[in-house]
Amino acid sequence: MEEIPLVEGDTVAEYKAAFEQLVYSIRLYDKTISEPFLISQFILGLKEELRAAVEIQLPDTVTRAATLAAIQEGLLLRRRHLTSFHRPNTLQWANLILLHLLQLVNSGKLDN
Repeated sequence: MEEIPLVEGDTVAEYKAAFEQLVYSIRLYDKTISEPFLISQFILGLKEELRAAVEIQLPDTVTRAATLAAIQEGLLLRRRHLTSFHRPNTLQWANLILLHLLQLVNSGKLDN
C-alpha cells in the first residue's frame, strides 16, 4: 500500500480530522489496513517540529499519537508566546489545551 498523501495543516486537530476521513475512505476498499501502518503514516504527516516528540513516545494508537502531537503543539505555542509578548491570549489558550490533554492522559480516558 502506498503512503497516505497528507501533510499536516494549521493544527493537529485539523490534521487528525482530515487523516481520519482519509482512513475511513481507504477502509471502504481495504479493511486489512493495520493500526501500526496508520500510526506510522500519521506521524510521517506531522510537522517536523512535532514528529520526533511523538515518535519517541511509541504511541500504540493514532488517537494517542494525535494527543501527544497536540501536547507538543501546545508546548511549542507556549514557548513561542514566552519569547513574543504580542499575543497575550495565545498563552492562555495553549495552557488550557495542554492542561485538558494532560488530564485526559492521566485519567486513562484517552484511549477508551
